[in-house]
Amino acid sequence: MNTPSTSSFGNMEEKLFDLLGKGFELDNQITSNPEKKKQLTHDYLNDINIVFASGFELPAMDPSWTWFNVEEPLTFDHFKYRIVILDFFTYCCINCMHILPDLEKLEGIFGTDQVLIIGVHSAKFENEKIDGNIQNAIKRYGIHHPVVNDRQAKWWNQLQISCWPTLMILSPALRPLKMFMGEGHLDKVRYFVEEAMHFFNMSDSSTPPKRLPPPSCLGQVVSSTFLKYPGKISLWKDKILISDSGHHRLVVINRSGLVEQVIGSGVKGFQDGHLTSAQFSSPQGGIFIKNHLIIVADTENHSLRQIDLASKTVTTLAGNGQQGRDLSGGKNGPGQLLASPWDLCLGSSPKALETGELDTLFVAMAGTHQIWGLSLEDSSWWKGVSRKQGDIFAVAGSGVEENRNTSYPNKAGFAQPSGITFSSKLQSLYVADSESSSIRSLCLKTGTVKNVCGGSRDPTDLFAFGDKDGSSVDVRLQHPLGLVMNQSQDTLFVADSYNHKVKAVTHVTGKKAECQTIADISGLDEPAGMAFDPDTQELLIADTNHHTLKVYNVNTKVIRDITVHTSDETDFTTSVPVLKLRGNYDFKLQKDILFRTTEATIAIKITTILDSALKLNQDAPSHWKLVLPEGWHCASGLKGSFQADPLPVDLIVSPQSRPGPIYVEVNAYLCHKSDGLCLSKSALIELNAEQCDNPAMHTKSLALAIHL
Repeated sequence: MNTPSTSSFGNMEEKLFDLLGKGFELDNQITSNPEKKKQLTHDYLNDINIVFASGFELPAMDPSWTWFNVEEPLTFDHFKYRIVILDFFTYCCINCMHILPDLEKLEGIFGTDQVLIIGVHSAKFENEKIDGNIQNAIKRYGIHHPVVNDRQAKWWNQLQISCWPTLMILSPALRPLKMFMGEGHLDKVRYFVEEAMHFFNMSDSSTPPKRLPPPSCLGQVVSSTFLKYPGKISLWKDKILISDSGHHRLVVINRSGLVEQVIGSGVKGFQDGHLTSAQFSSPQGGIFIKNHLIIVADTENHSLRQIDLASKTVTTLAGNGQQGRDLSGGKNGPGQLLASPWDLCLGSSPKALETGELDTLFVAMAGTHQIWGLSLEDSSWWKGVSRKQGDIFAVAGSGVEENRNTSYPNKAGFAQPSGITFSSKLQSLYVADSESSSIRSLCLKTGTVKNVCGGSRDPTDLFAFGDKDGSSVDVRLQHPLGLVMNQSQDTLFVADSYNHKVKAVTHVTGKKAECQTIADISGLDEPAGMAFDPDTQELLIADTNHHTLKVYNVNTKVIRDITVHTSDETDFTTSVPVLKLRGNYDFKLQKDILFRTTEATIAIKITTILDSALKLNQDAPSHWKLVLPEGWHCASGLKGSFQADPLPVDLIVSPQSRPGPIYVEVNAYLCHKSDGLCLSKSALIELNAEQCDNPAMHTKSLALAIHL
């Protein structure tokens, strides 16, 4: 990695550290007095503007950088006359994931005319430097603002960035104003940007910023399968439960791949209710508790949800959709806030180890770098601690991100644990500790946390990664996400995600655990989850970026694909309510549709459903507008008005060219029936059209509902 010379940047390092120091000083001085707060902020802006007024130039952009979400690379001309927020991130980082909703809110508040958010991807892992992997992450996380791949971390080094995530705010003259390190700064960032806009008189600027290039189609990532970025998988008798994370839903299939149940509307959100209308947000670990009960880690909703297949309902067990920062827990129900639960497994509390009762659901809590537990029955723990049924609490991990092994579970350190499995025979949990690139064990009898393989001897070193088989800490993994135990042979299977491999770990209880790559399993792309069937000796693998499942027979060494499909008479498309949208829209709906180039006519029926207290304003006709990808056309035109109540808008769309997003904008002018007071509401529907030449997967019609 290159660092700037003093001749090029002078005392730049000193100035940037001064910026950081003055920024902390400002945060400490801010008072509850609004006028005093504003004066302090403007004094700070004046001082910082003087510091960087001369001798500073933003480091040059590398012409080899790849840009995402824009059809052509941005230049400094796009930055000028805007407040620019640079988000230095790496896509593996849970803290970076946590601030994505904040950035989305800022986009909605400020738009792009005066404030521009740029993701500067500065990779931690070698795998994260690859354009295609970043592209998949952008689509998986739903990032809409421009992102640039700074492969060699040039800006990271030249601008003295030291942690992920870091937000650097630039003035309209491209000078640093402030840095925010870590997560949880939404209100501070919003306030600072608003005051910076006032300070620089941006509303009175006579020079408009350069128009941004149009958004791209996210690199044309096309999936012709039923699944989209599947995460964790689990087995129950003849059923396979899949976290269809990219579609924000769960899918239950049989062993031949036939879909038996889809759980969730497919719309990103947080809503309990019927299986078809409930909403999830990038769910990961899921597990059957009984024949009809499933618990799922609803990761981006920071919650645990229960699915009852008998009553066809979804309820919330813990969490309320908002990220928590509690490191102890102990509450019962949705009042206990969580932080990015990533994986689940059934296991035993220390007392229950004696009987073998599976009385605890263990949670890999990636967001706080801990292992938590949900008591399914009253349970007893170390040092005589008792837990009531329904309690959810921290089991191990201090919350500090590290790979610290110790005999004291609350002082152990994990680093974004993302996979977890239980061995009743060995009375231990095993953890895929992704950010330390290691496999760890937690003895449930004693509470001792040990290293199994990978990672570093230095508990603060989270950069001991690579691709090397061998013994114990000589092993090198790269961001493992999943693991599962073959209990009959005490063998762990590891989804070594960023090495795109599956590895087997033997002698897991000894001082020299052996890790070897399974050579027969190849061609994977960031596998994230696995399940093992002891009866058939089959290992199921979620081949995440290929949107499919694979099955490997441990005895015969044969690997095959599972094609997830529906029967001809099964229809999982349902009308669903839309979500709250940032910015100028009251509602937003996102769904995927699949089309064939040889038979490419799609009927889209949109129904507006009015609140019973409202009616359409006949004096101000409501209207809709359609925006299509290049080469598409609509038989009924691209816009129209409506005055009926309610109104179905039927669009017949035929694509002739490339995939892309279809946008349907609905603007409704409404009046209250009781007092005649009028209001307007707007909705935006985004349909991500992807090419699919599999006849079984082709969507010929789609019914959507907008609740106004």
